[in-house]
Amino acid sequence: MQDYSPRAIKPQQSAAKKKYRCSSSKRCSNIRSYEEARYLFKHCGLKRLDRDGDGIPCERLCGG
Repeated sequence: MQDYSPRAIKPQQSAAKKKYRCSSSKRCSNIRSYEEARYLFKHCGLKRLDRDGDGIPCERLCGG
């Protein structure tokens, strides 16, 4: 039986926050992975990473 308590979920969330930091100066040209671009887009509100408005940030990183 899986433990879905906040105590069990919190370490996973903390790991993601440590891996990437929100920075308003980030641009697609200095982002190294689609995972990072997606994090910045969704969690940090950097909507400019999605220039064509299709919901996919920094498309060159995912082959788009």
